[in-house]
Amino acid sequence: MPRGEILAGTPTFGEAFVRRATIMRALKISVIVGSILSAINQWEALLGEANFNVIKVVLTYLVPFFVSSYSTAASLSDQFRLFEEGSEDEAAPKSD
Repeated sequence: MPRGEILAGTPTFGEAFVRRATIMRALKISVIVGSILSAINQWEALLGEANFNVIKVVLTYLVPFFVSSYSTAASLSDQFRLFEEGSEDEAAPKSD
């Protein structure tokens, strides 16, 4: 099978950013990292000693979500770009 068929349909950055797999990975990471950071940052509120800040908690979950989404999309688009560059090099006749 030619290499071009293996990655046929590899998305651009924007397409990779909104792919189901990217979103699901980002959600999993956001739940884990966001929960840990919320527990650390809102410890007093969880114990009832301080007010619970909803905006901070929402941001605590959104930041890891977008970082994960961005890094996944960037990685996929870089892989596709490098693959395309490699395919062009193989297609070009080699000069001795």
